[in-house]
Amino acid sequence: MISKVIQGAYFHDIMAQAKALDALNVSLSNQKVPSALREQIAGRGYCQVVLTGMGSSLHALYPLYRQFGEMGLHCHWLETSELLLGFEPWYSRDTLLVAVSQSGESAEIVQLMSRANDFGHVIGITNGEHSTLARSAGTTIRLHAGSESTVSCKTYLCTLAALNWLAAQFTTIEECEFHNDLTAASQAV
Repeated sequence: MISKVIQGAYFHDIMAQAKALDALNVSLSNQKVPSALREQIAGRGYCQVVLTGMGSSLHALYPLYRQFGEMGLHCHWLETSELLLGFEPWYSRDTLLVAVSQSGESAEIVQLMSRANDFGHVIGITNGEHSTLARSAGTTIRLHAGSESTVSCKTYLCTLAALNWLAAQFTTIEECEFHNDLTAASQAV
């Protein structure tokens, strides 16, 4: 009986992925990365970019890690628990931190956000509207994926889309092209 309930709830979450992407697309069409931040990235105002998360949140950052590397940015991709254990030189005003946490309340992210002011800027990607990550980040990208019954599927897909949008903010990709692509992805899902 329990497995049927879990299977039904998970199936419902999977079937709601397109709606979650549509909600994210609407939200992102009304949001921009601050121009000063874009200028600092373009002008190499940050010596390094640190991308961090735990579990699937960390793995969702890999495409952004590759894209930033292709842009010539000095970029690090590591689990938040590792970042907390060392890497003290990365806690610096010339470091851009991109932190992903679906809840925005994982123990590691909460601990890291106690030092948010040590970084030049924090971009937080989270589904938790009132979470520690959302409140602590200088720029917050909300996923708008809604709640999930079991493992992440809507939030993971929305995280990938939001991070792709973030990469587009620092490249020559036209805003309308991104939104058209996300609409097409939503329809395909």
